[in-house]
Amino acid sequence: AALLMAFLRASLRAATHIGYATHISMAKVNYLLWESIERNQFVTAFYGILDGQNRTLSYSNAGHNPPLLVDSSGSHRFIERGGLPLGMFRDTRYHEYYLSFDVGDVLVLYTDGATEASNPSGEEWGRERLAEIVKANQGLSARELIASLQREILNWTDGVGATDDVTFFVIKALK
Repeated sequence: AALLMAFLRASLRAATHIGYATHISMAKVNYLLWESIERNQFVTAFYGILDGQNRTLSYSNAGHNPPLLVDSSGSHRFIERGGLPLGMFRDTRYHEYYLSFDVGDVLVLYTDGATEASNPSGEEWGRERLAEIVKANQGLSARELIASLQREILNWTDGVGATDDVTFFVIKALK
């Protein structure tokens, strides 16, 4: 898995340095992975380019968890746009999407280790619990919000922690 991630990172960096749009970069990386990995392997990925000046994100999603968007009023939605994971099929095409941020919006990217973390009775933490905790802690800094989410998962699992990797990435529109 570590070698696969290193290969993904190097391939994506090469595509981005050339200046390809997100969906073109994903298609090129998909082909490189398809050529290089076993047929039963694949990678999910979310690749975005943030324009902080205009508060917009152009992105492509290759089978990764749908990002959570919480607006300033506390409404939330999971952005269910995306394509197949990378490396599954030779000529998979990806789309580029755009997301505009208003002041107070929070976007949370996360790995499935977070939502699949189980409590002692086997119940998963889940996407709705993620949304509720983000809404309850929306005023925190991105770093503090991530720490809060990590604590909640640890509490949910009675201190055991998740059985898979847990990663959060938070974008907040401040002004």
